[in-house]
Amino acid sequence: MTTLFDTAAHLDRLADWGVLSAQGEDATRFLQGQLTNDVALMPEGTARLSGYCSAKGRLMASFVVLKNAPDHYLLLMSADLLLGIQKRLQMFVMRAKCTLKDETSGWSLIGVTGGTTLPEMADWSCRADGAARLIRLPSGEAKQGLLIQPKAVDGADPHAELPVIAPGGVVGPWPFHRAMSGVPMVTQATAELFVPQMINYESVQGVSFKKGCYPGQEVVARSQFRGAIKRRAAVFTLADPERAHAVAPGQSVFAGGEPDAVCGTVASVGYLDGQWALTVSLQTAAASGPILLGSDVGPRLMPVPLPYPILDDI
Repeated sequence: MTTLFDTAAHLDRLADWGVLSAQGEDATRFLQGQLTNDVALMPEGTARLSGYCSAKGRLMASFVVLKNAPDHYLLLMSADLLLGIQKRLQMFVMRAKCTLKDETSGWSLIGVTGGTTLPEMADWSCRADGAARLIRLPSGEAKQGLLIQPKAVDGADPHAELPVIAPGGVVGPWPFHRAMSGVPMVTQATAELFVPQMINYESVQGVSFKKGCYPGQEVVARSQFRGAIKRRAAVFTLADPERAHAVAPGQSVFAGGEPDAVCGTVASVGYLDGQWALTVSLQTAAASGPILLGSDVGPRLMPVPLPYPILDDI
């Protein structure tokens, strides 16, 4: 058992996350040509947010990229996208000395919420305890981190007794506070819906505008340099003590007072203590008015300030 977190932290086993590894002497060069962030500048033992875009600049997946060794990267991502993304990336490996492998079964992924350790860490910084690493994630009021630890040789999970966040799970501190963070991860429900800036990835160190080309790079750069960003991630809450409302990623939100005026898309959700938290990719033109969930007569969402500043258009 690692000593990276303290007893005051809440822990959840993340069965909805997967681990895709990229390993080999050309792993850095290969990922550098595919992802939105600059993995070539990553020191060993550090983490970054990164995306994988289509040619149209839409995020097909996003990752917490951990440089586990000089030639070994772990891409921590939504489990429901892993096999498809592995297959797509494999198409571009060609002669590069880089092996892509689903390593989910060999790792224990734990969501850490609260406690005294995380506030001391900067966003995306890591602490190590042997082969285990705690990655500090951008967070709202409740600080959060992602713990990745190898399972035993026989596959035994050192955290098997913890509560599980299953695929599609929205209840509990982990999904609620991730939604409150305003930093959503792409899942199957939201794949290819967003250019990175539509969910503020450039403002949380998820996009490099100084690195070389990658799929969709021209679209992403043009959006930033020409001020063409018309959607931004915004955080909302919805009081729902009886959990009467169905809230899910991919759901539309509407501008109040305008029939059938879809103005955004839910990117991530969580439910805790009678309240929903939502990160929404929202049209900036609609941000000052009432925002309704699901239809133009749906419940009104209450805006919450983003816990980080937005990077200005360049």
